[in-house]
Amino acid sequence: MVFAWLLVVEVSTDLAIDRSVDTESDEGSANDLDQEASHATRIVSNSSSDDTVSSPSSQSRGIFDDMASGLSTLLSYGSSPVVDSTSTSNGGLSLVPNHCWYRGENWYRGEKFDCALSITCAISGKKSMDLCNGGLIWTCCVDREKIDRIDPDLGALDNAKCGQIVQQNSIGKKSARIVGGHDSAFGHHPWQAALIKQSFLSKRISCGGALIGKRWVITAAHCVYSTPVSSMRVRLGEWNVREQSEPFPHEDYEVERKIEHKGYEPATFKNDIALVRLNRDVKYRQHIIPVCLPSPNEVFTDKPAVVVGWGRTAHGQLSTPARLQEVEVEVVDSTSCQDWFRQNNRKETIFQKEFICAGFVTGGKDSCQGDSGGPLVTQKDGRGVLIGLVSWGISCARPKLPGVYTNIAHFSSWVQQNIV
Repeated sequence: MVFAWLLVVEVSTDLAIDRSVDTESDEGSANDLDQEASHATRIVSNSSSDDTVSSPSSQSRGIFDDMASGLSTLLSYGSSPVVDSTSTSNGGLSLVPNHCWYRGENWYRGEKFDCALSITCAISGKKSMDLCNGGLIWTCCVDREKIDRIDPDLGALDNAKCGQIVQQNSIGKKSARIVGGHDSAFGHHPWQAALIKQSFLSKRISCGGALIGKRWVITAAHCVYSTPVSSMRVRLGEWNVREQSEPFPHEDYEVERKIEHKGYEPATFKNDIALVRLNRDVKYRQHIIPVCLPSPNEVFTDKPAVVVGWGRTAHGQLSTPARLQEVEVEVVDSTSCQDWFRQNNRKETIFQKEFICAGFVTGGKDSCQGDSGGPLVTQKDGRGVLIGLVSWGISCARPKLPGVYTNIAHFSSWVQQNIV
């Protein structure tokens, strides 16, 4: 989430594009690693009138581009930026914030600290924390005695079952609503994963994913196929991407290897599924629990399901939410989904086995830019079952243009064969 200058690219109306945020924009910067995730939700409105898809395809930057951009930005603002991290004139995020928040007595907000050059933090005897949009240069200066000595068994569960929700804290659930959805409650989607892509001075959450076991996260193939393992990290247990104030901390993992479906087709998003193996076992906690997988070829047509993430709340919008968002949608069978697309004069193919759709005939609720790879989950016997991964879409929340998801039930056997 460190520097993520996202460039909003207009694409041809006859192309379908993934919903990741792997591109860079000069205004839509995601607030450092703990903030770039904010470009990953799906709760969107049908406010857009064009037919552009929900996000441009990936365009990576080199390390020298990242360094040049970061240094020039810091130099232009000097050591005392004039804009706070929580406010800008257009309602977005400032590129270089003045303040940051770290865990305090009030976990919902945390304690406020100053952002400064890392050398300034060191000279003043404080600890540099990566919470200020500036990677290794512009950091959050936290009093060393305030740094958590986290109990390794904090929130640990010895008998966690897939699809369980054990964190009953309701704070955040009834916060101010966004178009089409609302803030989730902390710990209510404990399988949610954030895929982080990083270089020397840049960290950004570009996609979502879902924890499915102690060493495995599942995501969309288009989120990982062009990214080397060394440039990826996985974050679990995240909720508020702009503050580090939750009751339990998030955890970051290195990636040992990735497995993309051999039949993945970037042009059509067919077989858009991949597995990411973590470098160490995950310790299940109240806010970190895997999701259940469906039975092979199980059908969920007309079932309600919830999609979550930190992505944009309207097509083309630059500002993004801090807290993990959720919205309930309805599963649409592939045949009906294809008919809806044809009625909108769309030429994209909704592959009958590989895809499912989710949304409403009237639109209004959908995934959007930044939600790629994120989980679509339904409830079965009181437990969360992963039925889809955000793959692609046309704009966001348009009538008769629901989001298109990788159909997990079709790939259940493939998943099981690869995680043994």
